[in-house]
Amino acid sequence: MMETPDGRFVFEPAALTIHVGDVVRWINVSGGMHNVAFYSNQIPAGASQVLDAAMPNRLTELTGPLLERPGQTYEVSFADVPAGMYGYYCTPHEMLGMKAQLAVVR
Repeated sequence: MMETPDGRFVFEPAALTIHVGDVVRWINVSGGMHNVAFYSNQIPAGASQVLDAAMPNRLTELTGPLLERPGQTYEVSFADVPAGMYGYYCTPHEMLGMKAQLAVVR
């Protein structure tokens, strides 16, 4: 998660492939308010409850806490989630295009 020198807000990488059981760590590189929130309509059927339970310190359903400082991290376990595509975004910067995709494979 970061703000680039030209002012763009991005997840780097914007697309990532992991395996069921992996843990993903997002790092707030640039500081400022960033988080990870999953689109409920862009995750596999049956994933919502499992994923939500794996997200510590949630703000709301499928929404992680706001990270404010550079170097702060947020980890989510993808154990027992269905394989498929997971679309996510940064709540404060969604309208600025801070979105990404996570492919979970077996």
